[in-house]
Amino acid sequence: TFGILPAHSLRDVPPAQIPTHPFNLNPIGTGPYRVASVHVEEGRIQRVVLSANSSYFLGPPLLEQVEFRIFPDTRTALLAYRTGEVQAIARISPSDLDQIRALPSLNLFSAILSSYQVILLNHASPLFRDREVREALWLALDRQRLIDRFLAGQGVIANSPIPPGSWAYHPQLPSIPYDPGKARALLEARGWTIPEGEAVRKKGDLTLRFRLAASADGFHDLIAQEIARQWQAIGIAVDVDPIPGDLVGQVLAPHQFDAALVELMVPGDPDPYPLWHETQVDSGQNYGGFRDRDISEVIEEARRTLDIARRRELYWRFQELFQEKVPAILLFYPVYTFAVDERISGIQVGALFNSPADRLEGIAEWYTLVRRRIIVR
Repeated sequence: TFGILPAHSLRDVPPAQIPTHPFNLNPIGTGPYRVASVHVEEGRIQRVVLSANSSYFLGPPLLEQVEFRIFPDTRTALLAYRTGEVQAIARISPSDLDQIRALPSLNLFSAILSSYQVILLNHASPLFRDREVREALWLALDRQRLIDRFLAGQGVIANSPIPPGSWAYHPQLPSIPYDPGKARALLEARGWTIPEGEAVRKKGDLTLRFRLAASADGFHDLIAQEIARQWQAIGIAVDVDPIPGDLVGQVLAPHQFDAALVELMVPGDPDPYPLWHETQVDSGQNYGGFRDRDISEVIEEARRTLDIARRRELYWRFQELFQEKVPAILLFYPVYTFAVDERISGIQVGALFNSPADRLEGIAEWYTLVRRRIIVR
């Protein structure tokens, strides 16, 4: 997964050692800027200064120097902006948006991140074997409420595991509505009923009760609590299980969960093989243990063809099958919002396919506002 690297610096360095190699503090590349200096204090990088690369193949960038400063949170960065220390602020947390909007000198830019929040279901559990139960779980969630309450509107409802903006996204894919009435009907039709005097659905010896794992980070665990409340409204009991530390290592990889709220990243080439192919259950990232031959065959054929039009057709089919079979509950695509002072111009933001750093893709064209003077003689 590494890109092109300079042989004279890294030829004899094992890949496992590259993340901690000194090369990272003095990298060599072919981009519009070069690293001029890195300032480290108390073992942490505080500032990185870049200078324009006059040999950049598209021509030298318009800004001669760019400096990155690292702050612990948005509020500290905002204070630095107010004092004139910085001219832009990276990702704005939803809780700080109102403060940012109150500053007319800051322009906001937003783009959908190439990731999605999803509830993975452990398909080894008898509770999730019926597709109708999984569909009911999806229909019973008011996902727009989650976006409005926890992201201050900075999100887009997800109906596909391939985000909008990707060349493989299915534009005619129907939206999954919020329909708790239909959710109840689906559960009733599969024999999940609420016994008289009780509040939780049962079917034979089974009770529709499970644990929902989520990172104990003050964000995902709060969303999980709201999800549990919404599912409780249709007779499903959910106990939120906040996981401190490594969610993947503790519960996902060993498949030690009933359901789990996670964020999955989608690369620029949105090959769904690692996450949804049946062979990836035991040693890959198919943590829910979802096995479906129809979906696996579509993914396999898409991997074998170099015809981009055919691959698009196959990925469209994959997205249709995903909605039909409901291997997991899609929630929303997060929106990345950053702010730049009005005196900086030339900013164009596209889809952030690889990482939030993609917002800087066109930085060679950024420039400070130029005021023209007309001299009359």
